[in-house]
Amino acid sequence: MQGSAALEPLRTRIYIDGYNFYYGCLRHTSLKWLDPLALYERHILPSINATDCSGRTRHSRVACAPALKFFTAKIVASVAQDADSVSSQARYHSALRKFHGPRIELIEGYYAVNPMKVRLICPSAPKRPPKECATGLAWKVEEKQSDVNLALHAYHDAISGDVDQVVIATNDTDLAPALAMIRNTTKVRIGLVIPSTSEHRQPNTELVNLAHWTRMNRHPCRGPTHTAVALCPRPRATTLACAASSSRLLKGSHCLT
Repeated sequence: MQGSAALEPLRTRIYIDGYNFYYGCLRHTSLKWLDPLALYERHILPSINATDCSGRTRHSRVACAPALKFFTAKIVASVAQDADSVSSQARYHSALRKFHGPRIELIEGYYAVNPMKVRLICPSAPKRPPKECATGLAWKVEEKQSDVNLALHAYHDAISGDVDQVVIATNDTDLAPALAMIRNTTKVRIGLVIPSTSEHRQPNTELVNLAHWTRMNRHPCRGPTHTAVALCPRPRATTLACAASSSRLLKGSHCLT
């Protein structure tokens, strides 16, 4: 008797909160030249046993272009901590576009830098209530639109039927309403990947409760060694070193997975 046909993989699109991802697991490392599509396509998705709305285990396969949407904002030179921050970010984004073409879509918000009046903590009485503290001027730096863009894109893709699964890399609770809408109005599965450098960073409980599965991604990695995945300290701007055989990749680690 012929066996039943294998279930089709879940069409999966990846959504990366660039700000949360950078500050969660890449800052202060030499691994800023990360190929996120290779990381997810070759390592994270194959390791996940996702289930569909009927509870059947399904493999995951990246969706048609774009396979990954990367939400970010251009660094503002006046607040950048390093002299080459602006140019390095531009080169990295250019490398992603040139290497992957339409498979990666970069969606940009912007940084707002404005002076604002704030309550100052009194050094001699740090527990004094804010209303009793003096005021002063400070610079407020905010990334605008990135979380809204990610929420809208993920929800649009879910209701349009383009995907069976959305995988979101963030730990930002502002995205909880979008995940709730996807879960309540569609059959699309939600995967949550928490960027972190430490086991002490706890996943946001509200996000975890809304996701069908959650994964912590940490650097540095511990445990068995694996083939390196698309990580290079600083490749040329026109290419990303993503072949596992590249001598410039970090060897002997699973790097962020």
